Amino acid sequence: MDPNNPQYTNMWRDTPFEQYIGLRFFFDNLFNFFILILLIQMFLSIIKDYFSRQRESEQKFTDLRQRICLICNLERGEIEKVYSNNKNAFDIHIRHDHNLFDYICYLNYLETKYEKKRDKNIETIVWKNHSSNNYQFLPKNT
Repeated sequence: MDPNNPQYTNMWRDTPFEQYIGLRFFFDNLFNFFILILLIQMFLSIIKDYFSRQRESEQKFTDLRQRICLICNLERGEIEKVYSNNKNAFDIHIRHDHNLFDYICYLNYLETKYEKKRDKNIETIVWKNHSSNNYQFLPKNT
């Protein structure tokens, strides 16, 4: 094994085909890496957009709940005029007079109650109105 022998020196060098294979492997993986990053960024942007829309709709509903009573449709200022002697009149009205969750629980109660067991008075009227999407039974401008 003579180091000056051309056959010996060629043995340690890459052939052009081997160099091509190495470069091809590098560029293919680099391309796949960039495609993977691009797909991940697209997926994350879709998720981010979805959650930002959800946050905006939640914020709109929260603002609406803080401005008007959802049951009687009166604004905060009108309710505070009626209860002028109370400092937190709107909050008291929302919490005690027209608690939205009480109405939801009542409608859920009517839905789970059997038809035959339902009383023939106000429960029947409320359930029929609710079934036909007629919400005249809710108090308006009290």
